[in-house]
Amino acid sequence: MPIRVNLLALEPHAHGYARLVIKGWKGSQQQLEFTLQRNSDDHYLHEGQKWSNNPFWFQVPEFPLAADGKSLEVLVGPQIVDTLLEGSVDTTFSFVLNEPATGTKDHGVVLPGRDVTSRAAGDEKAAPPVWKGIILADVVGSVPAPAAPVEAPPVVVAEPATEPAP
Repeated sequence: MPIRVNLLALEPHAHGYARLVIKGWKGSQQQLEFTLQRNSDDHYLHEGQKWSNNPFWFQVPEFPLAADGKSLEVLVGPQIVDTLLEGSVDTTFSFVLNEPATGTKDHGVVLPGRDVTSRAAGDEKAAPPVWKGIILADVVGSVPAPAAPVEAPPVVVAEPATEPAP
C-alpha cells in the first residue's frame, strides 16, 4: 500500500512553511531521503527551487513522529512549499521516500492542505516563524536556531608589578 503524503499548515499559521506528514511508512525514521516529481513534465525538484529531468534526493537525517505517534512529520520551508504551490491546479507531485541503508522505498502523491500558503502570500521580509519552540529555516526539516554565541568573561591578567625606579 502506498504511503500517504500530506502538506499541512502550521498552527499558528506561517506563510511558506508547512508540516510534511507521511502516513503508512514501514521503514525507520533515520537517514531518509525523498524526491518530488512534477507530473506535467516528469521533472524533479532540486535545491534552489529548480526543476530538472534528473532525480534529486532531499536528505532528512530524522523524520520525527507526528502527534498521532504513527505518522512521520518534518517541517519544510519556502523551498518546498512555495514551489509546490506555484503549480497549476491540475499539477500533481509524486513523492518517493527512500531509506538507502535498507533499500526500503515507497511512493505517494503530495496532497497540499487548503490552508497552506506560499511565502508570497504573507510578509516576505518577516523573520522565520517560531513553531513549537523551533525557529524555522528554509530547509527541509526542523532546524533549531543557531545558539547565540556565548561570550567568555574577559580574562583578567594581572599586570606584572614594576618596582619603582631608584
